[in-house]
Amino acid sequence: MNKLRALVTGANGHLGSQLIRTLMERGYWVRGTTRKRPFVSCVADELVYADLLDPESLTNAAHGIDVVFHTAAPNPVKPMREKDVIDAIFVGTTNVFEAAKRCGVKTFVYTSSCGAVGMRVEKNSNHLSEADWNPKPLYPSNQGKLKAERWLVEQSLRNDIRIERLCPPLMIGPGALQSNAAMDLFIKLKKGKRVFLPYMGFSVTDVRDAAMAHVLALEKGKGGRWIIAGEYIETPELIKKIKNFGTMFKISSRLIPPWVIYGLTAIHPRLKVSAIKEVVTIRQRVSSTKAKEELGWCPRSLDETLRATLFDEV
Repeated sequence: MNKLRALVTGANGHLGSQLIRTLMERGYWVRGTTRKRPFVSCVADELVYADLLDPESLTNAAHGIDVVFHTAAPNPVKPMREKDVIDAIFVGTTNVFEAAKRCGVKTFVYTSSCGAVGMRVEKNSNHLSEADWNPKPLYPSNQGKLKAERWLVEQSLRNDIRIERLCPPLMIGPGALQSNAAMDLFIKLKKGKRVFLPYMGFSVTDVRDAAMAHVLALEKGKGGRWIIAGEYIETPELIKKIKNFGTMFKISSRLIPPWVIYGLTAIHPRLKVSAIKEVVTIRQRVSSTKAKEELGWCPRSLDETLRATLFDEV
């Protein structure tokens, strides 16, 4: 049995909670962190309080740990200022890494994003790979992830800590302990609410597969970057697939025109047209060949992931 001691930040998050389950199934001893008190229901061996902006709490959490998985990220109920989102991601990441370094942690596994790789690739162009970087991210969370990941690249050259950086796209799947941007669509559908979508193209990864990829990066990686994306799909096809699961899921076949989405900036001043445009014009085609070949990562089919998400099948 593997007795390495792992720390997972964001234990109440969709990825964090699934990663804890995956690690424990493989024999790791796991400590999870959360800002919420009382602590959410979680299967970790130990749960502790830690705030990404409180270095002392992070140092306490990392004490006696062999590997840190940093999955925590802001999930605000109310809109945050762009600078606050970027700072929360970047400063939080630097704080977690410095705490890990102070405590003698050997491996640091970071959850970045495909948004740090790039957002748009034309249909007949080569898919984005680990060598690509988003030249000018406009969406705040993408800016924060890009800034944090580039900083970690610099740290990998200056420190003895092995750093693995994983870039998932949209993550969905069963077992979400709280709502988030990716799961909000499916939560509404399961509540019987009608949902409308704009035209987009993106890759989807099952959160269970994303968790396994993090563990495989720890077990087989040698320090580097890994894109962990499942199937690519565009909105009209996604709508058809969801409709095939039953008429109880009220998703409209009529797509939201871009001008309606841009109009949101008049209602929500903190939303920028440029950032919205980056999302609604997304055609994010990325390649996970490296993870599949070098880590042995095998993602589920999109149909299986959609079923599990809609019916909460673990």
